[in-house]
Amino acid sequence: MGVSLILNRKAGTGQRGRYLDLISDTLKEQLTIYETASKGDATSIAKRILNSRDRYIMVAGGDGTLNETIQPLVGSYKIVVPVPIGTGSDFCKAIGISSVEDSLRALENGSVRHIDTVMARWKAGKRFFLNILEVGFGASVMKRVNSSRRTENVFIKSVFRELIHLKTYGLRYRTSESDEEAKVVEVIAANGKFFGGGLLASPKSSLDDGLMDIHIIRKVGMIKFVSNFKKLRDGSYIAEPYVINLKVDQISLFGDAPVEMDGENIGDLPLHLKVVPRSLLVAFPE
Repeated sequence: MGVSLILNRKAGTGQRGRYLDLISDTLKEQLTIYETASKGDATSIAKRILNSRDRYIMVAGGDGTLNETIQPLVGSYKIVVPVPIGTGSDFCKAIGISSVEDSLRALENGSVRHIDTVMARWKAGKRFFLNILEVGFGASVMKRVNSSRRTENVFIKSVFRELIHLKTYGLRYRTSESDEEAKVVEVIAANGKFFGGGLLASPKSSLDDGLMDIHIIRKVGMIKFVSNFKKLRDGSYIAEPYVINLKVDQISLFGDAPVEMDGENIGDLPLHLKVVPRSLLVAFPE
């Protein structure tokens, strides 16, 4: 069994050094290591690995590194094995991986499943995402996170700092069944369940149902938003009357608001999202 490892040493808080020795000692001569140096490297490396005999691709980094890696792998026979060393590593939580040991178990005796990806198209281009895309407040939070020094509580700190500048965005959203307008604080388009380092953004999401869950948080005051923040931790916020919940295979979003995808800021609306069912092979631990 040949295994390629795409490694982002800059991921996380810089305190995860033991993972590489553990992976190397376990896999030994089966392992080929590729290291990223700058943005976009993981995509370029994954394209090269497509032509290799290695069936498994371990991705040691955060959600952003994982997102870069899967771009050329969608629709291929390569099997992705995420390694949770990023600041958030929220996709790993959705598939039951919370440690490097879990990743190795997924590789050696786990199950391989076809999962959905979502194709996003916007003015600047197109790309797939695995986990969650946000419009509005969450994108502003990620911009702050991505420009900050990575500490253990960087997500929570960034949320409360961004609350001081809480904005409302005029939004139009169109699906195959409706065309509506709303004043919103945030839109969450979810394939996975978690974001922000473990907050339960979309408790009913499934990775292989051919649908994404859309949660539209309509205009709400800062005090109410803050008082209900604990409901974002357990996902119960979706039952609030100011939240619109949809389950769709595609949606178009129009307006003037920032967008982030799998932890990386990509630009602004407009945006079209479409599920690509069961298009990526991923190893899950038993």
